[in-house]
Amino acid sequence: MTTNNIPSMLTPVSEICGDKIEINLKVKVIHLWIIPDRINPTENESLHTLLLDEKCGKIHATIQKNLIPHFKEIFLEGSTYVFEKILVALNDVSFTTTNHKDKLNFMGSTNLFKVNAPEIHIHHFEFMSFLNILSSTKEDKLLDIIGHVDKKNSIKEIEKNGKKVMDIHLKIWSTMGVCNSFFETKMLLNVDIPAINDYKLRLTGENANLTQGVSQMTGSTIIPLADDLLQTKKNTIEDLIEST
Repeated sequence: MTTNNIPSMLTPVSEICGDKIEINLKVKVIHLWIIPDRINPTENESLHTLLLDEKCGKIHATIQKNLIPHFKEIFLEGSTYVFEKILVALNDVSFTTTNHKDKLNFMGSTNLFKVNAPEIHIHHFEFMSFLNILSSTKEDKLLDIIGHVDKKNSIKEIEKNGKKVMDIHLKIWSTMGVCNSFFETKMLLNVDIPAINDYKLRLTGENANLTQGVSQMTGSTIIPLADDLLQTKKNTIEDLIEST
């Protein structure tokens, strides 16, 4: 439901902590994705979202399997909501989507009311610096990166499960050695937003020729699983142990 009756006492995302019981949030859904069930991919295991408040505080929230039917149709990306009665938990997942030490879990008693809040932007990025990425020693977080595609491959169909993938070569402003995650990654192409417009203005010399098009990388459109594995770079167990 949509309402303009916003609680007078709102909790900023930055002040959310495990010992805080009464929490009223006004946040925008800036990203929404579903994780399928590992055993039965046709079913949904959990629904995840990134929430942003007007002070640019971001926090991850999860809706477990049994509650997805209750919230899925009324909880939409790009919309802003006021939340009541939501559970705070430690943000201890393998790959964190925010720097917040806590995350939120929906409960059966969680209430949400759709509100109008143009002051909260739909896009907010926290780009990691080149030096920080180079100094990273483990894969433990999802990053915001910006760049432009200069090469791409044809869409390939994986023989085992029929999924389609595309290889792209991304020229990135300040990063290297990154890859997408299976469900969380969101790609924005040619969107008219300040971050992308600023990036285009910063390009100089040969990188400024974005109008020359995207070149085609060679590769077949359908790759059998066995061939795909044979083409993959291999390491010995000793290599893995010594890898940094």
